[in-house]
Amino acid sequence: IELMREIELKEQEKSLTYLDSMLQVKQTELDAVKGRFAFEKDAEYQRIGNYLHPSQVIEKNLHRSFLRFQTDENGMMSMTSIYCGPRNIHHIAVRVTAPDGSFAETPAAKDSYETTDLGEKMEKADYKRGEDGNVMDFLYLNKDKHIKVNYLGEKPYSTVLTPTDRQALAAVYELAQLLSSISEIKRNREEA
Repeated sequence: IELMREIELKEQEKSLTYLDSMLQVKQTELDAVKGRFAFEKDAEYQRIGNYLHPSQVIEKNLHRSFLRFQTDENGMMSMTSIYCGPRNIHHIAVRVTAPDGSFAETPAAKDSYETTDLGEKMEKADYKRGEDGNVMDFLYLNKDKHIKVNYLGEKPYSTVLTPTDRQALAAVYELAQLLSSISEIKRNREEA
């Protein structure tokens, strides 16, 4: 029993050494890129902050319908479909379509709301990765293509994913992958 305990201890020490070196590599990668993103965290209300592409901060996108992408500090990516217009469309999902006709569609949003500001109707619906009908993965795989976005609701509405929004998606997607791997390494370290 003592020998087995000693073997287990040595294995865990090797694992910790490996995980520490991997964490250091990933942390260096993160430090090199995180300055390219806007970081939002309200210390009063949030334990975990969010990174988003600077082109997609709300202040730069008033009165515009678009898909907004962000990732939290643990690498959980999410997408918000934002609609702004003269009348409500009461959208609950989105479908994204590539030029070849292939598409992905979100299920009905679990988190959505509508409001009016100076006569302009605004609607937002949030989708977390893994609960988004693979829309974010589809967009990443088609990030260099012209993508049509259909808002699915009571009234039809469509737009296109601009080149800037496609660039934001790709950057946030890759950052989410990096943050997720750092979180996984930290979990494995704690277990070891």
